[in-house]
Amino acid sequence: MFLFQGVIQGQEFTCPVDENSQCLDGYYGDPEDCTLYHECVDCQYTTGQCESGLHFDKDVHICRSPYLAGCDPDNYIRNGTAFCVTRGNGRVDGPINPLIFSEAYVNYKYPYDPLMGHWRAGLSGVYFFHMSAGAYPGRKVNMTLAGTPHPFYVVRDSQYHELDVISRDAMMVLNMHSVLAVTLEGDSSISSDAGKQTMWAGFNLDEFMTDVVAFYAVSTQLQQAPTTVVFEDEHFDVGDGYHPTTGLFTAPVSGTYFFTFSSGAESYATHRSQFVSSASPAGLSELWRGAGQNTGVDTLSKSLVYVLNAGQTIEVRLLAGDASNGQSTLLSFGGFLYSPKPPTPQRAWFVNTASTHTGPLDPVGFENEVVDVGDVFDQTTNSVTIDTSGYYYMSLYTGMTSDSLVSIQIVEQSEGHDPAILAEVVRSEPYNTEVDTLGRSLLVHLKAGSQVNIRLGQDSVSYSNSDKQTTFSGFLLYAIEDPDLSGSL
Repeated sequence: MFLFQGVIQGQEFTCPVDENSQCLDGYYGDPEDCTLYHECVDCQYTTGQCESGLHFDKDVHICRSPYLAGCDPDNYIRNGTAFCVTRGNGRVDGPINPLIFSEAYVNYKYPYDPLMGHWRAGLSGVYFFHMSAGAYPGRKVNMTLAGTPHPFYVVRDSQYHELDVISRDAMMVLNMHSVLAVTLEGDSSISSDAGKQTMWAGFNLDEFMTDVVAFYAVSTQLQQAPTTVVFEDEHFDVGDGYHPTTGLFTAPVSGTYFFTFSSGAESYATHRSQFVSSASPAGLSELWRGAGQNTGVDTLSKSLVYVLNAGQTIEVRLLAGDASNGQSTLLSFGGFLYSPKPPTPQRAWFVNTASTHTGPLDPVGFENEVVDVGDVFDQTTNSVTIDTSGYYYMSLYTGMTSDSLVSIQIVEQSEGHDPAILAEVVRSEPYNTEVDTLGRSLLVHLKAGSQVNIRLGQDSVSYSNSDKQTTFSGFLLYAIEDPDLSGSL
């Protein structure tokens, strides 16, 4: 769509030709004026002008924001990295390359281009990404992050399911101007609605953290319980904390850390794993997949925030069943030190529950407060109180019992506004025969004075016991009052 004021007379422009002097018809930007463009037909041109405030983008041939058009270097500031984009428009079938995300929670300095479907690295350094997908009933999911130095997939091969959510995190080192896109493979279908089940988010640690201590490793081996899962293929290790021969991460400095783990679950196979730290005699949280109706390799994942002193360790321990690579590098372990650059204050939390809840319930209670940096989690209201406006990264995981449904939501409450659903974890299949864990994450801008809590839907069951399957964690990434460059796509 062209947004122009009218045809401009008297502009001098020469339409391009090929090596055989044949005219190249099309739209071209003006070499001197970013607000002008020229339409060439048979080497004759007509000059148009964009609406006030817009520039012509020579790559996609439309008038758009100067920040996205890339014509004027003084306005081309796509050097940001933080983004969170989603879809809310029903079913999509593969193959699609790229998958277009039509809505933005965060698009700081426009690293994500909704017209091209591409994300561009505004800086070199260590990156963190999260992808989630709503698995359409009875269909497979194979979502790929293309352009990465190592393969990254979110997979659900099982087809005996209703609407379901799968997710996964990944970390990698990228050069400035690296271009990534999400693709949906053939014989795949995804779904998204008001619960924003399909989402892609990420940020650069070098941009937002004072001290970058981070690692990411994968395994190509099928591992069987009981064992500490060893991720022998170390993709990077800034700070020398990870040990690929033992599977342990040893904190090089004291502080608050974020950790993430993913695994593949083979057909009809059990999986039960937990985060274990030398700082605690008990496991921190468990990830379960029962040997029920899964008829193919599925992606499992979990993340948390935890405080370690220098020298203390954390590992992933496989308690039962298998941990599988699934031919898609699904078996991975990563993490980073949470050290936001001033003036962003440290705000982080990790809470869990050992109780099973039945909906409707608002809010869901979390009686175990494991991490609360900045005193943000209020156990009397079971909510996170936002005292600093900014970009917050949050993760919600829940256990699911056999023969039950799950609809559990991250909800924002703010004075003068109706509660807003930020993200939903859902499984609409009452015939699973075992306990499963499912969850997802998001990055969103929140205003000071608002609160965030967890809400359980009608007839839903959120299962948890002493193994703490149901958890809620998060942190403030970047303090910003009015994100002018965030907004809608």
